Amino acid sequence: RLGLAGWPVYARVMRSTVMAERKKEYVRGAMVLGATDLRIMFTLILPLVLPPMCFVAVLDIARMMIFESVLGFLGLGVQPPTPTFGNIIADGRKYLMNAWWIATMPGVFLVLTLTSINLMGAALERARNAIYGGAHDVARHGPERGAADGATPVGRGTRGGRHATPDTPPHPNP
Repeated sequence: RLGLAGWPVYARVMRSTVMAERKKEYVRGAMVLGATDLRIMFTLILPLVLPPMCFVAVLDIARMMIFESVLGFLGLGVQPPTPTFGNIIADGRKYLMNAWWIATMPGVFLVLTLTSINLMGAALERARNAIYGGAHDVARHGPERGAADGATPVGRGTRGGRHATPDTPPHPNP
C-alpha cells in the first residue's frame, strides 16, 4: 500500500523527460523519415526515460524502508512473527538497559542498508550522466565537453586547430 501512494512522482519524472525530449531534432527527424509514434516512443524516448525512473525507484525503495520501519516500530506495520527493522528495534527496547545491542544493531543495519541504497542510486545517476550527459557533466566540462580545457570540442573537426591528429597538419601558429 505504501508503494501505491508514490505513483505521481514517477508520472512527473516521466512526463518531464518526455516533454524535454519530444521537441528535439532527432525526434523530428524520425517523424520526417516516417517512423511511427510507437517506434519513436519505444526506440528513441523510452531509453532516455528509463534511467531517471530507475534513479527515482532506488530512492523510493529507501523511502519505503524508512516508512515501513517507522510503522513497524509503532506497531502499525507488518505484524510479528514477520521480522522487520521496526519490529526488531521495538522488541529490543525492553532489553535496552541489559543488552543494548539487541535494539541498537538493527538500527545500525538499517542505516547501513539505507546508505548503501542511496550510494547505489548516486552511482546510477553518475553513470547515467556519464553516458547521456547531465547537469553535473555540464557543470564540470562546460556546455561543450572538453571546451573548458582548451581541447577541441566534441563534434567539431581538428583541421587547422591547436590539437591536430596524425592525418592533419599542425596549425602554423601553435
